[in-house]
Amino acid sequence: MHLRSAARERRRLARSVRAYAQAEHEQYHRAGVLELDSVSTRAALYEQIAERLEDTARPVSEEGLRRLEDLVAEVPPVRDYGPRAQGRNALIAAILADLEES
Repeated sequence: MHLRSAARERRRLARSVRAYAQAEHEQYHRAGVLELDSVSTRAALYEQIAERLEDTARPVSEEGLRRLEDLVAEVPPVRDYGPRAQGRNALIAAILADLEES
């Protein structure tokens, strides 16, 4: 992929991550029980991912990008608390770590 188009794709994906995080918070977390620590942790993870993507001077792994694309294509969970929320946060943290492995 051409460097300019790769940078553009990363910025597009960063915007998608932020939009996904906002939709998850505004639309899905209203419907069920939530734990504020879990929500704030997740919001921070999404922002770290978006910032990592925007840092086009640092390469990202193809596997991390693929997993991230899969994540933002999913419908966020409506009921997201306890072990399920912790598991989802761990998945998002793992995707962030995957991006670093380039």
